[in-house]
Amino acid sequence: DFQFPFCARLVQTLKELEEAYGELVRVQWRNCPLPMHPDALPAAEAALEVKAQGGDPAFWAYHDTLFAHQDALDAESLVKHAAAIPGVDAQKLRAALADHRHVATVQNDLRGVIDSGAASGGFGTPATFVNGRLISGAQPYAVFEDAVERGLQESPEARAQALEKSRAAYPMITLRHVLVQYQGARGAEANITRTKEEAQARASELHQKLMAKQVSFDDAVKSYSD
Repeated sequence: DFQFPFCARLVQTLKELEEAYGELVRVQWRNCPLPMHPDALPAAEAALEVKAQGGDPAFWAYHDTLFAHQDALDAESLVKHAAAIPGVDAQKLRAALADHRHVATVQNDLRGVIDSGAASGGFGTPATFVNGRLISGAQPYAVFEDAVERGLQESPEARAQALEKSRAAYPMITLRHVLVQYQGARGAEANITRTKEEAQARASELHQKLMAKQVSFDDAVKSYSD
């Protein structure tokens, strides 16, 4: 989730792991834009377009830029950030955002996240799997270091078993969304008058209630969803 501060906090930890272990570790990215972060989905779409144009190097450069500028993830800023990446045509990215050509890929990532167990019991980001073992949240470097060291000592068979245990411990759940719209948002109904800031505050309040189990999902839809 490019808009979530805790995901940004994890970036440096992963860079330190790559520096320390070199080719012994490989980082793979999956998109999981949280529904209460309205700029996260467009940012994910933009990043996929950057990758389509410039490959992995361009993607990771854009990835770093987005996390360094989480206060500037509106559509025009996404285009501006892309213009600074070598080999990326900013106008093609603008077109990709307009026609949402990468939304299906993001949705496939979300399904994979759910299948992996990272979203069990509700969305949780950042979520990192090290050889099939879930590390939830932006944990300290030592937690990741221990997981990597453990993984390096395992046989391929042990790694496969860890992955299967992970999937059993964090079973697939159904993806469900509560939509809180704001005036001017893509697809917003004409009768929506709340501002973007009001929608974010409303979504955040609901998320806290859901996480604290103060409201059922069905009641949340009735009270909060548009």
